[in-house]
Amino acid sequence: MKFSSEKTLFVTIIIAAIVSLQGVTSQSEWHRLDDAVYLVDSITRLDYDQAQALCQGYGANLARVDSDEIQAFLTSFITPPLRDTRCFWIGCNDREVEGQFRWLDGTPVIYDGWAQGQPDNGGGGQDCACLWSSRNNDIHGQWDDDGCTVDRNLICQKGIYNFRLTIPRTNPGFINVYCAVDVEIEGETLSPDDVKLSIGQTLSSSRPISHSSTSLDGEFRNNSFLLYNVTEGDQIFCYAGELPDKNRSFSLATFSAVFDVYELPSGPTAGEISSSSVTVFWSSWIPCLDPGDGPVVGYLIYQQTMEEKQWTMAGRIDSGVGVGDLQRIMEFVLTELEPGTEYNISVSAVREGPGGEGLRSPLVTVTTPNLREW
Repeated sequence: MKFSSEKTLFVTIIIAAIVSLQGVTSQSEWHRLDDAVYLVDSITRLDYDQAQALCQGYGANLARVDSDEIQAFLTSFITPPLRDTRCFWIGCNDREVEGQFRWLDGTPVIYDGWAQGQPDNGGGGQDCACLWSSRNNDIHGQWDDDGCTVDRNLICQKGIYNFRLTIPRTNPGFINVYCAVDVEIEGETLSPDDVKLSIGQTLSSSRPISHSSTSLDGEFRNNSFLLYNVTEGDQIFCYAGELPDKNRSFSLATFSAVFDVYELPSGPTAGEISSSSVTVFWSSWIPCLDPGDGPVVGYLIYQQTMEEKQWTMAGRIDSGVGVGDLQRIMEFVLTELEPGTEYNISVSAVREGPGGEGLRSPLVTVTTPNLREW
């Protein structure tokens, strides 16, 4: 029995030495829980900042241990302990304000994973937290505070999903959102319905939005969403699978500025008028000189009678202005008008995309002659 124990110890030391010399953690040592994977590194010993830098090199951070489930899950990988005491750096510290521990993203630590009597800032300067692996059951699987310059083992955490959330500049009243998600787990492929988006004041109160198109961009599943009636204070959340809670993976976006749609500064000019038609003219938008964001791709012409009061669209024409052109006179003929009727006529400029129509111009009023006058 004595020989067997010595042999086992010798083999363990040799294996540990080989892994330490390699200095690289294999992908198989990442362990999944919900939408995150964790690396419990019992080989490497670094100070707190070096440990965080190593995690960042993996595309991760020191672990956020903010629930009983996560704490028990990570403790399972350091049980039984390999020696009497070993502490693993996790991602919270009170460097800014003594006694006020925060996670690496700046949010306060609310979950209590501390061992009894901890944190105690013993001797001063104990600003960084670690998770105990110990044969002492009073502290095993619980936190302690320690000096950040002490070399300790570490636990890294990263989400299994990589998000790319893009909100290009859009026209007023509409928002185009592109949410692309790549999954870290080998062999797992996301379908179009897996990549979701919701909008609202908070994550829990947000409403889901159906994607309008989908594509594969390399290894990313990229869904496009078109949003209407966005209100002030709304936030956009992109996620995979079910609506996440605060502990699960999602990407949060802020809104981009909208385009300033061009408004004609003056109304159209009336030209030839008959009992059933009116020709109107106006000047096109001038790039770099006129206000508003171009390009203007077309114009909508509206008409209104004093009796109907409602504006109706009489037609549309393309701008016809090419690259390098400055300004040209636009012309449109309104037809099928009633004789002896007063009409208001207005024009709006349109840029490409939903919501690209600007406000209607000031109006011009014309009266078609009666047939006997004509």
